[in-house]
Amino acid sequence: MTVTYLVWGITAGLCAATLYLYFIKRTCGSFVKALTDNGCFGAENAKSCEELGVKEPGGYLEKQLGQNGGMSKMVKADAEGKYYIPEEYASLAGKKYRAETLPLAGVIGLLLLIIAVGAAVSYLLPGILDSLGELF
Repeated sequence: MTVTYLVWGITAGLCAATLYLYFIKRTCGSFVKALTDNGCFGAENAKSCEELGVKEPGGYLEKQLGQNGGMSKMVKADAEGKYYIPEEYASLAGKKYRAETLPLAGVIGLLLLIIAVGAAVSYLLPGILDSLGELF
């Protein structure tokens, strides 16, 4: 019974990590996509949220863009509140945050696969462990 709880705990953790990754890609990715689509590379090409056609960052995204946030090196804001991606991070920002690399259908499929594997392992593993225990 303990093995089953362990397997379902790992399964739940993998599902939570998948959903978190999807959230990050969508939240931060949409902002980075707006910057890259509008050519905001370097301080001279910085644009405001209004110019980008996105709403002002709030909540999680605002924390990520803050001084010690996860995106603070890749996305900068100037004194006028205009955002840009420094030239040296242009390629990395696109690879790391572009939202279209993780479609919703793929996330749902991955979640279903994780749950199916978790169910199979929780069903099969106790029997396998019992069989191994009888060998020794």
